[in-house]
Amino acid sequence: MNAKVIEQARWVEAEFSVRVDLGPRTQSTPAIMDEKIQGQLKDLAVEMGIPVVSIASGAGHDAATFAGQGVPTEMLFVRNENGSHNPDESMEMKDFLLGTGLLERLLRGRALSNDGVVT
Repeated sequence: MNAKVIEQARWVEAEFSVRVDLGPRTQSTPAIMDEKIQGQLKDLAVEMGIPVVSIASGAGHDAATFAGQGVPTEMLFVRNENGSHNPDESMEMKDFLLGTGLLERLLRGRALSNDGVVT
């Protein structure tokens, strides 16, 4: 992936007569999310009629730290119109409510079961 990014940056430089400074390369380790929780979220989303898209994300936040320490971890993203970390970011309240409803069902199910399986 790094080679592709550099290749595209060089193309942009040549095509538009600009300089692209990618800055120093970070050395963060990818965090692996918990497959069991991920499966539970997918199943619940399907039950609730919420479209599911699994994505690889560079958004580590505290999740990467927890996952790296062996804590079962998953990240749940709620769609929004303009993307994340954008000053013009906007999200429909219905999407927010669907996301929080999904999270609530997951947490309630895991809290009420002995083995963390949503019932």
